[in-house]
Amino acid sequence: MTGRDGARALEIGKNSLFAATAPDRHCYYYGFYYPPGPDEPGARPIATRTLGDLLRALRGDEFDIVVLYPHRRAPWSPDTIGRVLARSRVIHLPSLALQAWGSHFGRLARNKPVVVVDFDDSSRLPSHWLPLLRKATLIFKRELPVDHWATFTGIKHRDLPSTRFRARSPLAPVVAKLRPISLGVPKASEAIAARLTGVEKTTDVFFAGSLKNWGTVRERGAAQLRRLADEGVRVEIPDRILPLDEFLARCAAAWLVWSPQGLGWDCFRHYEAAACGAVPVINNPTIERHRPLMHGTHCLYYDVEDDGLLRTIRAALADKDRLRAMGEAARAHVAAHHTLATLGRHVMDETLAAYAAARR
Repeated sequence: MTGRDGARALEIGKNSLFAATAPDRHCYYYGFYYPPGPDEPGARPIATRTLGDLLRALRGDEFDIVVLYPHRRAPWSPDTIGRVLARSRVIHLPSLALQAWGSHFGRLARNKPVVVVDFDDSSRLPSHWLPLLRKATLIFKRELPVDHWATFTGIKHRDLPSTRFRARSPLAPVVAKLRPISLGVPKASEAIAARLTGVEKTTDVFFAGSLKNWGTVRERGAAQLRRLADEGVRVEIPDRILPLDEFLARCAAAWLVWSPQGLGWDCFRHYEAAACGAVPVINNPTIERHRPLMHGTHCLYYDVEDDGLLRTIRAALADKDRLRAMGEAARAHVAAHHTLATLGRHVMDETLAAYAAARR
């Protein structure tokens, strides 16, 4: 195995931390649910023509770590089978069937650590992941409940795992592997944000995102922002979807960016706003976080009860010098801990260290 700085990752599934930033060193195999984007030029499909290479990579010594991004739908679920059959008219059926299994090929890895990374909105882990989770050295989860056992609500237990279940459960070793990870700032956003320095602040509070059917946090917050606007606060909420470069430019031009949770608490907007030098205003965390943005240093957290958002914004806008300093601190914090490259380095270092410790 090479040293950590030169370690190579084999990625399988629907995301990529490593090949997206260094495609010449790492390898990424994807399934049909999430085809690669333009910034993943070296991605390879799981298919009959590539299966042999994938199996050799899993069992050989070319790669130092196997990184799995499983899909929430089981390969044998009616939904997955239906999608395979529906697409089989235009794509070779055996290849589609292989792609449906995706990260489950990681169970064939030999003589190297396996890590599961879950960037999904859900706080729970699907039951069909259990063989992967048992094999994994570590499990990194974005929406990680502060009580790690809650990830297994309804799995091997009819409800929230009871104290008796926890004392006797074979899931205890799996729970011990759980670690938090952030969504971080996407690669395209990182590149644009890096150019947005020294931007004049022309807006007090900016928000861009969906409000309808996205939950009570956004509904309550939007009402409070309208009250602030009536008071003369410069609030900007576009009524259309903005192109990425325009969205980030408006973040950079705002003192505060409201970033309420969506389906999950963690959100790209938290880190994109910070990367642009704005101060994110976020409802209080509901999860355990990796290298979190700190209240009063990088961001502002607010209580969802009563007029918590309104009070937080009023107080913050009274001290623009403090907001400017916080925005710069937030930018530096994201660059140090929440880019794809730094997140990948964290996953690599933690996993290789845990694997080495387990073999002593």
